[in-house]
Amino acid sequence: RPGDAGLVLVLSGLTALSGHVEFPGGDLALDATVTAYPSGAARTKAAALARATCDRGGSFELDLPESCRVDLVVEAPDSATDANDGGADSTSPRTVLEGIASDARGLRIQLVR
Repeated sequence: RPGDAGLVLVLSGLTALSGHVEFPGGDLALDATVTAYPSGAARTKAAALARATCDRGGSFELDLPESCRVDLVVEAPDSATDANDGGADSTSPRTVLEGIASDARGLRIQLVR
């Protein structure tokens, strides 16, 4: 507001976290979703820092604040579920990684059922 004094605004840069997602055995997890949350925060939609869908090569990249730790939640559509109702459910493969550096590159994430 006009006239406010003592306000300090700090802008931080972004860095890229990248990797690819696969199933046990090495099959690529096409269309898997990777969501980053502040480390230790509630994993709600509103708390998500970034979200990406893997490309056809199973790769993803997230733009995240520099010098922070994040928790990653990785989910892949289950082909049987998709054929029936078009969405993932509680049986969809899911992996959670906690305390990952926001500038990690080349992560290899393996989904578990």
